[in-house]
Amino acid sequence: MLSKPVQQEYRYILTDPNIVDRYPQLEARKVEVALARLSFVSDVIRPIKARFVYFRDPKDAKLIELAIGGDATHLLTYDSDLLDLPAGHDEASKRFRQRLPNIEVLKPEEFLNWFDA
Repeated sequence: MLSKPVQQEYRYILTDPNIVDRYPQLEARKVEVALARLSFVSDVIRPIKARFVYFRDPKDAKLIELAIGGDATHLLTYDSDLLDLPAGHDEASKRFRQRLPNIEVLKPEEFLNWFDA
């Protein structure tokens, strides 16, 4: 799934000068082609009507909102703030479980291992 805010976040990260310095193959043109392809193969959710306030890491709210809006079954991430939500005891974790009772939050390799099994 993809939303405009998430696509903008991908663009922001992939064109960040610090990232581009580490990965010079991330030329602006290649990034735009990759994002266009991603838009073509993704289920694009527009507009995202779901709102989720996440004080622990407000930048992550757009990913949670996309998951809610698209009724996601899995969220793949290395972000510890997101990985903590399914078992957390804080208010945001409780709201997360209420809004997404069937979602699994996994690291990408865990998903691949689960998918291969």
